[in-house]
Amino acid sequence: MCRLLGWAAATRCSAADLLDGHLTGFADLSERHADGWGAAFARGGDPEVVKEPVAARTSPVFESAMHKPAPAAMVHLRWATGGLPVLPVNTHPFVRDGLAFAHNGHVQDMQRIESLIDVAVVGEPLGDTDSERYFLAVLTQLRRGARPAEALASVATSLSGSPSTSLNCLLVTPEQLVAVCRHDPALLPPHEVPDYFHLGAERVIGADGATRAVLIGSSGVLPDAGEPVPALSSGPLDASWIAGRRTIPNGFALIVDRAYLRTELVALDV
Repeated sequence: MCRLLGWAAATRCSAADLLDGHLTGFADLSERHADGWGAAFARGGDPEVVKEPVAARTSPVFESAMHKPAPAAMVHLRWATGGLPVLPVNTHPFVRDGLAFAHNGHVQDMQRIESLIDVAVVGEPLGDTDSERYFLAVLTQLRRGARPAEALASVATSLSGSPSTSLNCLLVTPEQLVAVCRHDPALLPPHEVPDYFHLGAERVIGADGATRAVLIGSSGVLPDAGEPVPALSSGPLDASWIAGRRTIPNGFALIVDRAYLRTELVALDV
């Protein structure tokens, strides 16, 4: 299980810009989520990836990466599940075809998720994780012509009934940032709060009233509502459901258009 942070922005900005004084609190989450960290920065072409199989709070590289600006990016703090090795190859995000992907959860049935991968189309996994296989299953659908949200929904539907704590994930494409919230409330990690798998989203509004960014994060990652990320009371874009801090509903995907920062909420089960 892990923590996720992602954003799409009108201009390049960093995690430090968006989290402001809460960056230290984000790093402190790696006291428990201590099995590696990684970030992917989408700046045109293939995303730039920086990652290490160490706790973020112990890494000077993490501090530097959190000040790296990009128009879209994701950050992942890993808590390895099921004894999977803590290795660079198992550290999120995973990148192929100009895409970046990070997962928070555990799909227990590896055979089932592997059955969704066409290795002739996407190749073999490089590491040991269910998360990389989840990405390759999504990539299989994308290479067959599905749109990102369609690919994610198809894989989620195919895994229905298979034991999994959560399919929560972030996917960055050249055109979109997509966040999936799909989890089983009955399968929380031991001693965790009920909203552990919740994903939140908020618009960041500039002084001129224009949308500066759309920020997405796991519970515990985003600062308290309105501090320092201001709640949206009005704005030029039609996305009223995301006014202020909102939880992405379980069973839905949030699609962010990177060019215009328009948002769309779509059900995964259609």
